[in-house]
Amino acid sequence: MTRGRALHIGVRSYDATVYRREVPRVISAEADAAALADLTFREGFIAAPPLLSAAATLAAVEDAFGQAQRDLAAGELFVVSFSGHGGRYADVFDDLTARPPGGHNRWRDEDGDGMDEAWCLFDGVLLDDRLGELLAGFAAGVEILVVSDSCYAGTMLRAAPTAASAPPEISASVLLLAACGEAQRTYARADRGLFTDALLAAWHGGRFAGSHHELLDAIRVAWPHAQLVSRGPDAAAFAARRPFTILP
Repeated sequence: MTRGRALHIGVRSYDATVYRREVPRVISAEADAAALADLTFREGFIAAPPLLSAAATLAAVEDAFGQAQRDLAAGELFVVSFSGHGGRYADVFDDLTARPPGGHNRWRDEDGDGMDEAWCLFDGVLLDDRLGELLAGFAAGVEILVVSDSCYAGTMLRAAPTAASAPPEISASVLLLAACGEAQRTYARADRGLFTDALLAAWHGGRFAGSHHELLDAIRVAWPHAQLVSRGPDAAAFAARRPFTILP
């Protein structure tokens, strides 16, 4: 029997000593993570408790990815969701003194805009380059759905690497369901991010039966900035199936 594993991250508050300033709270982030954890639990996924705020450290997130890499084989599914601040940083390949808090960048900006996108975790940023490296650690044939309710989320999956020192190619099939494009922001109410709220409404308590593309269309009725991005082999076939669904 195939398996599904889920990781949900919600960062409401941040370590000001790392970010060198007080970071505004993301009031809905923990509720978003809890709601998506409930969704995947109802769909039969194995999941640890969500990583919330102070628990959502760089080390904890990388450890969770490592556990999923070890556990999952071809035909199995990994869902990872993030709700919190998204960041954009000037590409720091040639200026290591400018690296963002807690993050590192080994590779040149790959989408040509001179910026690197990131998830802002409690104690530092997870750059898109590093996320690509983590995704490359999964076996061929694993399917991965990344759900990102954060600003600038649309380019958290990179296109084909162009730098000589680029990260390894991704062998898994990866889809990114993002709240917005690379230069856009997303917003929240007190109880839910607007993108997450639109996703849950479209999901309709599990009654949704369409593909990832059809889920995107349903989300866009309420939140028109949502994006669906793919990477890796067989991503088109993955996108054509029902989201959050473990193969029999």
